[in-house]
Amino acid sequence: MVKGRCLELENYIHAGKCRKNKDNKVVLPSDGYIPQYPKKLYYKDRLEEWHCLNPGNLATGNLSANAAPDAQQQQAMNNMQAPAAATL
Repeated sequence: MVKGRCLELENYIHAGKCRKNKDNKVVLPSDGYIPQYPKKLYYKDRLEEWHCLNPGNLATGNLSANAAPDAQQQQAMNNMQAPAAATL
């Protein structure tokens, strides 16, 4: 959930028009910062302008092979037990 509960921003994130980076900042789907446009004060307007100029650029997912698990995920992994090796 986005801090401050801006429902419009949450909708944009859910639609893939922007996302949160590792520093919890709102960025473009390509991880670039949202550009400044003349007469575009709000993120919503700036994101719409960027998407008009760059159609088809949506965030698809935030997973990567080297993503570090958070504390809850690490605890769940630690609680998993490997299956016992079969002995002959």
